[in-house]
Amino acid sequence: PCSRGFIFLVIYLTASTNLVVTTTSPVTGTRGHQVTLPCWLSPQQNAEELEVRWYRTNRFDSPVMHYQSKKFKYEGSYVGRVSFGLKDAASGGLNSGDVSLKLLNVTIEDTGYYICLVSSSQGYDRSPVNLLVTGE
Repeated sequence: PCSRGFIFLVIYLTASTNLVVTTTSPVTGTRGHQVTLPCWLSPQQNAEELEVRWYRTNRFDSPVMHYQSKKFKYEGSYVGRVSFGLKDAASGGLNSGDVSLKLLNVTIEDTGYYICLVSSSQGYDRSPVNLLVTGE
Protein backbone atom coordinates (compact mmCIF):
# COMPACT_ATOMS: atom_id res chain seq x y z
CA PRO A 1 0.00 0.00 0.00
CA CYS A 2 2.79 2.47 0.78
CA SER A 3 4.50 1.97 -2.56
CA ARG A 4 1.26 2.77 -4.45
CA GLY A 5 1.00 6.07 -2.59
CA PHE A 6 4.58 6.86 -3.48
CA ILE A 7 4.03 6.11 -7.17
CA PHE A 8 0.95 8.33 -7.18
CA LEU A 9 2.92 11.14 -5.54
CA VAL A 10 5.72 10.92 -8.12
CA ILE A 11 3.19 11.05 -10.98
CA TYR A 12 1.48 14.04 -9.38
CA LEU A 13 4.76 15.96 -8.89
CA THR A 14 5.85 15.24 -12.45
CA ALA A 15 2.53 16.40 -13.84
CA SER A 16 2.68 19.63 -11.83
CA THR A 17 6.16 20.68 -12.98
CA ASN A 18 7.35 22.20 -16.24
CA LEU A 19 8.21 19.76 -18.94
CA VAL A 20 11.67 20.52 -20.31
CA VAL A 21 12.09 19.44 -23.92
CA THR A 22 15.31 19.09 -25.92
CA THR A 23 16.22 17.51 -29.23
CA THR A 24 16.78 13.75 -29.25
CA SER A 25 19.30 14.02 -32.12
CA PRO A 26 22.85 15.11 -31.40
CA VAL A 27 23.66 18.75 -32.18
CA THR A 28 26.68 18.98 -34.49
CA GLY A 29 29.02 21.95 -34.49
CA THR A 30 32.25 22.90 -36.19
CA ARG A 31 35.27 23.93 -34.15
CA GLY A 32 35.53 27.73 -33.94
CA HIS A 33 31.88 28.33 -34.83
CA GLN A 34 28.77 28.75 -32.69
CA VAL A 35 26.08 26.20 -31.86
CA THR A 36 22.73 26.39 -30.13
CA LEU A 37 21.67 23.56 -27.83
CA PRO A 38 17.86 23.66 -27.98
CA CYS A 39 15.81 23.48 -24.80
CA TRP A 40 12.29 24.77 -24.19
CA LEU A 41 9.31 24.44 -21.90
CA SER A 42 6.18 22.59 -22.93
CA PRO A 43 3.57 23.85 -22.40
CA GLN A 44 5.03 27.22 -23.37
CA GLN A 45 5.38 29.74 -20.54
CA ASN A 46 7.51 32.74 -19.57
CA ALA A 47 10.82 31.50 -18.12
CA GLU A 48 12.18 34.88 -16.92
CA GLU A 49 11.37 34.12 -13.26
CA LEU A 50 12.56 30.50 -13.36
CA GLU A 51 16.00 29.13 -12.54
CA VAL A 52 17.86 27.68 -15.54
CA ARG A 53 21.05 25.68 -15.12
CA TRP A 54 23.05 24.25 -18.03
CA TYR A 55 25.75 21.83 -16.90
CA ARG A 56 27.89 18.98 -18.18
CA THR A 57 27.08 15.44 -17.06
CA ASN A 58 28.18 14.95 -13.41
CA ARG A 59 29.21 18.64 -13.13
CA PHE A 60 26.07 20.12 -11.53
CA ASP A 61 28.13 22.29 -9.15
CA SER A 62 30.19 23.78 -12.02
CA PRO A 63 27.48 24.96 -14.43
CA VAL A 64 28.22 26.06 -17.98
CA MET A 65 25.60 28.75 -17.37
CA HIS A 66 23.35 29.44 -14.37
CA TYR A 67 20.45 31.89 -14.63
CA GLN A 68 18.58 32.81 -11.45
CA SER A 69 16.73 35.95 -10.34
CA LYS A 70 17.43 37.47 -13.77
CA LYS A 71 21.20 37.19 -13.19
CA PHE A 72 23.79 35.04 -14.95
CA LYS A 73 26.76 33.10 -13.57
CA TYR A 74 29.37 31.31 -15.68
CA GLU A 75 32.20 28.89 -14.94
CA GLY A 76 35.68 28.28 -16.30
CA SER A 77 36.23 28.15 -20.05
CA TYR A 78 32.59 29.09 -20.72
CA VAL A 79 32.93 32.67 -19.44
CA GLY A 80 32.23 35.00 -22.38
CA ARG A 81 31.18 32.11 -24.65
CA VAL A 82 27.63 31.28 -23.50
CA SER A 83 24.26 33.01 -23.48
CA PHE A 84 20.64 32.20 -24.12
CA GLY A 85 20.01 31.51 -27.81
CA LEU A 86 16.95 30.84 -29.96
CA LYS A 87 16.03 27.27 -30.87
CA ASP A 88 14.63 28.50 -34.19
CA ALA A 89 13.74 31.70 -36.07
CA ALA A 90 10.15 31.64 -34.76
CA SER A 91 11.19 31.45 -31.11
CA GLY A 92 10.01 34.12 -28.70
CA GLY A 93 13.06 33.57 -26.49
CA LEU A 94 12.91 33.49 -22.71
CA ASN A 95 9.43 35.08 -22.69
CA SER A 96 8.03 32.03 -24.49
CA GLY A 97 9.99 29.39 -22.56
CA ASP A 98 12.97 29.04 -24.91
CA VAL A 99 16.00 28.46 -22.64
CA SER A 100 18.34 27.21 -25.38
CA LEU A 101 22.08 27.61 -24.82
CA LYS A 102 24.18 29.46 -27.40
CA LEU A 103 27.84 28.45 -27.27
CA LEU A 104 30.41 30.53 -29.17
CA ASN A 105 33.79 29.44 -30.54
CA VAL A 106 33.19 25.73 -29.83
CA THR A 107 36.16 23.49 -29.20
CA ILE A 108 36.67 19.74 -29.49
CA GLU A 109 36.66 19.68 -25.66
CA ASP A 110 33.06 20.97 -25.70
CA THR A 111 31.91 17.62 -27.15
CA GLY A 112 29.63 15.68 -24.82
CA TYR A 113 26.33 15.76 -22.98
CA TYR A 114 24.84 18.93 -21.53
CA ILE A 115 21.89 18.95 -19.13
CA CYS A 116 19.22 21.65 -19.35
CA LEU A 117 17.59 21.97 -15.92
CA VAL A 118 14.70 24.35 -15.25
CA SER A 119 13.32 24.80 -11.74
CA SER A 120 10.86 26.87 -9.77
CA SER A 121 9.30 26.72 -6.32
CA GLN A 122 6.84 24.16 -7.76
CA GLY A 123 9.47 21.67 -8.91
CA TYR A 124 11.99 21.00 -11.65
CA ASP A 125 12.63 19.05 -14.82
CA ARG A 126 15.73 18.41 -16.91
CA SER A 127 16.70 16.97 -20.25
CA PRO A 128 20.03 16.14 -21.93
CA VAL A 129 21.48 17.41 -25.21
CA ASN A 130 24.43 15.72 -26.91
CA LEU A 131 26.94 18.02 -28.67
CA LEU A 132 29.34 16.66 -31.29
CA VAL A 133 32.10 19.02 -32.42
CA THR A 134 34.05 18.31 -35.61
CA GLY A 135 37.44 19.74 -36.47
CA GLU A 136 36.62 20.88 -40.01
